[in-house]
Amino acid sequence: TSFANSALGARNFFEDQRAKVIYHTFNLSASGPIKKDRTFFYGLWNGERVPAKTTYLTTVPTDSMRTGDFSELLSSSPAVVITNPFTGAPFPGNVIDIPLSSVATTFQQNFIPTQNRSGLVDNLSWVHPYPDDQFRADVFAFRVDHKISDKHSIYGRFQGYLPRYVNAGVYSTFSIPSNRQSHSWVATDVYLFSPTIVNTFTFGGNRDGIKTGIPMKDIKPVPAATVESDLGLQ
Repeated sequence: TSFANSALGARNFFEDQRAKVIYHTFNLSASGPIKKDRTFFYGLWNGERVPAKTTYLTTVPTDSMRTGDFSELLSSSPAVVITNPFTGAPFPGNVIDIPLSSVATTFQQNFIPTQNRSGLVDNLSWVHPYPDDQFRADVFAFRVDHKISDKHSIYGRFQGYLPRYVNAGVYSTFSIPSNRQSHSWVATDVYLFSPTIVNTFTFGGNRDGIKTGIPMKDIKPVPAATVESDLGLQ
């Protein structure tokens, strides 16, 4: 068993608060005879639990921009001028003076957080409640060896790797849960013809799979059709 903790770690320079970093690893294995001098087994389980958090710094529209006022961009270097897509003419003062799309404003309200830091860039700091990699994983293996005779033996092995993720999106509203499953198996036959001739036959395979956007922990992704309907897209 191993253990890591951020209690003695330092805060990242860009973090408003120190994110929790904890890492637990557990190992358990066992082996022994099933039939004396003939059949033996070996089993292994490795568990990883990572109740950590990750701090992200990203950019969102300022409070003024959310209402259509982009005058702040005129003082940027270089200045950015917003033009009317229907006429091609600049909006007076970089302020959109035509009605804003209800789809855009609904998307903004439901999915884009408001700024919590000053400035036009890196003005949103947020803590993802999961690590930037897997938050849980289980690894297991099981093997059986059998001695048919002094010249003939076989063994079989099955292994699995089951990690779980909640990956952060651009914003906290775009977190994506996923899991990965990897299984492998092998069977081997060994026959000793003579002290100098040995035949080994091995057959095996593996299967990998990834599922994305599935409910996990407290994250329940909304189906795309529901988002489309809520936004009012036609």
